[in-house]
Amino acid sequence: MEAKEYIESGMLELYASGALDDNERAEAEQMMKKFPEVVAELKAIQLSLEKYAMLHAVTPPAFVKENLLKAIQPEAKEKVIAITRSNNKFYQYAVAASFVLLMLSSFAAFYFAGKFNSTKTELVSLQNQYDTLKNNMEVVIANQSHLKEAMDMINGMNTLKVKLSGTEKHPGMQVLVYYDMDNKHIMLDPGNLPQLPDSLQYQLWALKGTNVIDAGAFSPIAGILNLKAAAEAELFAITIEKFGGSSTPHVDQMVAMGKISI
Repeated sequence: MEAKEYIESGMLELYASGALDDNERAEAEQMMKKFPEVVAELKAIQLSLEKYAMLHAVTPPAFVKENLLKAIQPEAKEKVIAITRSNNKFYQYAVAASFVLLMLSSFAAFYFAGKFNSTKTELVSLQNQYDTLKNNMEVVIANQSHLKEAMDMINGMNTLKVKLSGTEKHPGMQVLVYYDMDNKHIMLDPGNLPQLPDSLQYQLWALKGTNVIDAGAFSPIAGILNLKAAAEAELFAITIEKFGGSSTPHVDQMVAMGKISI
């Protein structure tokens, strides 16, 4: 055992109070021979005990002795037994011992209360770390599930990949739409679409003949986006609309368009 670990174990406080058995006392003395810092810590503890005893020392009033003698021999006042020097010494030791025990109990209470509070704080910290890791794992699992779903659709036998190119007002835009011909599910890779102000979003439209179907509003982020299903489509177009989307497209705000080719 290292010096720091032994000091923090509380054994030195018990050693100073004489509360260790023979084996524990021998172990403490062995640690003191091995580590000077253990000796220094013991001296500091003993000094603290001494200061505590001096600080809380109380001189009993003079009448205490008289009342004590009366209580012991109420009917034989003439046979008062004189307290010899040795008896007085014993009394002093007894009083000192009682104060030391009181001080040790108070010290131990504060010491172990501190240890408990420290352990409780560590447990709260560990619980917070666990909760954070758990939340992060849930996010990772959700992302993996979404990625697997996207890959399964992209690689599906009946999924069409439709390339949308920029319009005259927005040259250079490139977007990919994945259209599942079985369940009509749509996923979109936003490609190089630039970010918009917070009040605006892009919106995808599926068109066939005169039918215009809202396929969902979105903001460009890295990765594949899930959008609304479209029962039918011959071509797809993207416009800039208010945040949340519009019921009909603003054709003058079209940024990209692409036709399905089978």
